[in-house]
Amino acid sequence: LWSAIQLRVTPMAAVMDKWVKSLACDFGMPPGGIAWVFPKKDSLDVGVCVSQPGVDLKAYLEKFLSSQNLASEKRQAPRRHPIPVWYGRRVFRRGAVLLAGDAAGLANPLTGAGIRRAVVSGRMAAESMAAFLAGGAVSSEDLAAYDRRIGSELLIELQRARLISRVFYRVPGLFYRVGVVNARINPWVEQLLSGQKDYRLVFSELMKGKWIC
Repeated sequence: LWSAIQLRVTPMAAVMDKWVKSLACDFGMPPGGIAWVFPKKDSLDVGVCVSQPGVDLKAYLEKFLSSQNLASEKRQAPRRHPIPVWYGRRVFRRGAVLLAGDAAGLANPLTGAGIRRAVVSGRMAAESMAAFLAGGAVSSEDLAAYDRRIGSELLIELQRARLISRVFYRVPGLFYRVGVVNARINPWVEQLLSGQKDYRLVFSELMKGKWIC
């Protein structure tokens, strides 16, 4: 599990205007973690998460708020919550109970994102359960197939993301220079983080050293 802390900031209009078409993600702040600012209609969600235990998340949240010039803006009390990133789990079914989304621990081990996989795995679970009910209570083959679908459609990508994360969070500065500052690579990395590209190509290119420019 990753640990996260998040709060909602309601800034003055002039400050909010600066975030209308922007968001912020600081990978490596805190070390081994991510800090973010996600704009909403009239407020900002600001948070910090980390994969390492024993980190003072509240202190890093205050530091990040200051770095984004948001420390003095109106805000709610912070809330803490876990992020169940994938750690190698292979079984997502016990009897007639199917696990999906956060319950299955399907959050991305590189970014902590989990909404897309929650939707995909939830759809798979519903389809498997519908097929099981349509076939009667005698056979459980449709439920057993759920594990196989998760494995073939989601776990390969999560495993690659996990391997990349182990390197990424050791040297986030290098990845920043290669993937963010570098104009040739930047759009490609943005597509990866947004889910428009998969990790198969990323892992292949990384192993071939093609990110080093």
